[in-house]
Amino acid sequence: MMSPDITTYMDRIKESIEKQKYRQFIEDITCALNLSGNNEEVRMLYVCGLMRFGNFKEALGEINDLLKNFEISEEDRVNLLRKKSVILCGLDDFQSAKCICMRLCKNDVSDVKVIGYCDLARVYLHEYVNSELGDKDLIEEAVNNARKAASLLSEENSKNLCQEVLMNLGIAYWYTEDYSQALRAFKEVYILSEGEDTHVMISIADTYICLGDYELANEHLNKAELLNLSDSYQLGYIHLARATISYLHHQDLAQAREYILLAYDNFVYINACMEVGHCLNLILYLDYIINVESIDFLINKLSSAMMRQSGERNCFTVDNKLKNLLRWANNQYYRCKGSYAWKISTR
Repeated sequence: MMSPDITTYMDRIKESIEKQKYRQFIEDITCALNLSGNNEEVRMLYVCGLMRFGNFKEALGEINDLLKNFEISEEDRVNLLRKKSVILCGLDDFQSAKCICMRLCKNDVSDVKVIGYCDLARVYLHEYVNSELGDKDLIEEAVNNARKAASLLSEENSKNLCQEVLMNLGIAYWYTEDYSQALRAFKEVYILSEGEDTHVMISIADTYICLGDYELANEHLNKAELLNLSDSYQLGYIHLARATISYLHHQDLAQAREYILLAYDNFVYINACMEVGHCLNLILYLDYIINVESIDFLINKLSSAMMRQSGERNCFTVDNKLKNLLRWANNQYYRCKGSYAWKISTR
């Protein structure tokens, strides 16, 4: 049993993780670890914090140590293995992550088997997104494993697990552009969560955007925003969704850029590196579109000036320099352009 001092620290640590207060987390977890003599419960919370703040390599080391050197319950072991597979995905070691999930799939316990297939689908989704959305075999594997997890659900499984499995299934369908099936799965999660799950509300809004129903999309984004005014991660995705509506529906590029900057600030605040990179790519894309006429004008002006100064004799050199400038400008455009440039990852 933990002492009152440790319990107080544990409550503070959970609060710092939830509110993304990194400095408070480090101070309190250090004190808790020293007071508890490396208690496994404190160490488990340490892992959660490390993952929340993006320190995946140290979290992986802690997980391996807990699995190897501590006597932990089967439930805690499964939770640690799940966290390990998430970290391995983040480190692009998809094969090792799949091996962990396949081990869970072979477990005789119903919940663990469902978790195994659910997480295996998630790994394939991560690998698919990481492969620049090009390998159809990966998304097919994701859908098949998500369906398998859903088929194994029963009344014995917890509501949280059912929500997680159906959410995963919806995301898999979404990436195949089967938006009607994705919406059906997301709405089931919405019902199970009694309208209190921000993530699924954003996913429903995102799906309505893909279907061109911007009014319903805005309705769900407004509900999501009211639920999570202090959650930087969810707010970031809400701003991205609003940017998409501004871009696709209103053709208001300046407003879309403002929303992306708001999303960027939220993601930077919580050190969400992948999302920060996505925002930067979208900003580069918009900057090119907004300034394309100015770029053309400047290049033509430069062409005329260089021709006057260099004459016909250096015409070939001038042309090559201009081609290089155009190639750079076009690269900024095409690096983000494509069928998925304005789709919001539903994680």
